[in-house]
Amino acid sequence: MKRKYLVVVLFLAVALVTNVIISSAAAEGRWVLQNGYPQVNPNNDLLEYYGGEGGTPGWYGEPRFNGKFRIYTVSETSFSFEDREVDHEFEYWHVILQSDFNFDKPSNVLIPGETVNLNVNFLKSGVVTDGNPGIQFQLMGFGIDIQPAIGFNYYPWDPNFGGVSSTTFSFVVPDTHGGEILMDAFLVGNSPGCLVRWAYEAEESTTTIPPTTTSTTSPTTTSTTTTTCSYFQTECGPVCCEWYESCEFDVFCVNPFIACPAEYLYGEDSEEVELLRAFRDEVLSQSPVGQEIIKLYYEWSPVIVKAMENDEEFKSELKEIIDEVLLVIGGIE
Repeated sequence: MKRKYLVVVLFLAVALVTNVIISSAAAEGRWVLQNGYPQVNPNNDLLEYYGGEGGTPGWYGEPRFNGKFRIYTVSETSFSFEDREVDHEFEYWHVILQSDFNFDKPSNVLIPGETVNLNVNFLKSGVVTDGNPGIQFQLMGFGIDIQPAIGFNYYPWDPNFGGVSSTTFSFVVPDTHGGEILMDAFLVGNSPGCLVRWAYEAEESTTTIPPTTTSTTSPTTTSTTTTTCSYFQTECGPVCCEWYESCEFDVFCVNPFIACPAEYLYGEDSEEVELLRAFRDEVLSQSPVGQEIIKLYYEWSPVIVKAMENDEEFKSELKEIIDEVLLVIGGIE
């Protein structure tokens, strides 16, 4: 029988610690990608430019620039830039610079405190007769600190080019503080249409926890939909409490005349019991899983206390378990 009781207590201890982690994560919140994002070329800016006569108005319209053009292709995870430089019928270069298939994009959900690394790699093709074509890629944050703060220069035909074609942008996700955070990926100094934008809003509750069911039921439980209590009973959510019992969290009844295991081990007004009570009221009671743990604890309390009265070894083992739980709770508090 002792083993049976110990298994029950171990279950409660593990559930308790697990709920600490869940509740802590929920308290921090998370950032969630807003509907309609990411936005590619959000302002529908021009992505193709042609010089010379009959070309793009306001862009190198003199006849000497006939044949000059710049064409941008933008998607959620890639940029491509085709550039032909012509002046007086002399072709300086005709090149294509593009991100290698896909640059990393941020996740739809960002968890405060996590480190995010986003990589980008560029490829080149084409011919350069004279000059130094290239691009600068930037990932910029608003409400979030992205490093490096300067853009990545990719000028592969520069005589001093060191062969570096990729870089990594990093940031630590900030705590949720209301409002929003924005991230823009773009090519600096090129078409304003070369822009991809992500917008996140704070969501304070990160975990929807379904109620936990158990085969252990209160002897005073009636219908789950309708509660009919006698004259001497008090309605407590789905159950009826006897006149001497208290209703906890509108879920279950507690008999104040039966000591709980923690009070039996440490004393009713001990610091350990006060810490456990605070954790019960401020953390566990805030979620359906936590409320179910509290309910199980009180339902099993009489059996566990009786077992401790008759078995000192079991009492010692139980105290070691609760001591470990107290260390975890104390660290979170």
